[in-house]
Amino acid sequence: MLAGLGVFAWKANERVRTDQFDQRILQASALDAVEKAEKAHLAAIDSLEKSAQLKLEEASTPLLVSYKEKLMLLDDAIAECQANIDRNRENAHLRKQLLAIYSEKQRTLQQVLREGNHVSNQ
Repeated sequence: MLAGLGVFAWKANERVRTDQFDQRILQASALDAVEKAEKAHLAAIDSLEKSAQLKLEEASTPLLVSYKEKLMLLDDAIAECQANIDRNRENAHLRKQLLAIYSEKQRTLQQVLREGNHVSNQ
């Protein structure tokens, strides 16, 4: 009977270890997918930033100067958030913050391009 309990405990422990291993694999896969999506989003933002760069360098209106300053602050916030993520890759809260900052940067760049087109059409 004692041997039977030992075998049962051993199999239960093995199952727990297998479940933990499977959970870690799923976590790693999810994290890889998030990082891949972040890279794609960042590439799109970089492309948008290149399109807006000339208008930001010229910054002929106070509004464009304001957008340029806002983008610099957003870049600083992105760098700080990324540094914190580098210390703790699995922190979902930090990743959500980073996504929000990237989204705000994307909106700001779109506004720069719209404003630049509006100003140049006048």
